[in-house]
Amino acid sequence: MVTVYVIAVTAAALVAIGATIATSGWPEHIKWVSVGTFFVLLAAAEYLIVRFEYRGETIALSLFEAVLAPAIAVLSPPTVVLTVVAA
Repeated sequence: MVTVYVIAVTAAALVAIGATIATSGWPEHIKWVSVGTFFVLLAAAEYLIVRFEYRGETIALSLFEAVLAPAIAVLSPPTVVLTVVAA
């Protein structure tokens, strides 16, 4: 069942990349230093977990979304999708 989910999410990402490239074109200039930096940060953020206790329950949050937000602001949409898939 997990394999079907992974295939579906991958297909959806490829469709999103294709739609973005079809509507806005491929980015003319890609900041490779930024792509590399965000790749390393996204890969590390998945393993960095913030655990805290609230009203007797322990909650753990991944920092992936915290790194993803600046990546969306800085990089072009196809580059963000490819970087997230690779990370």
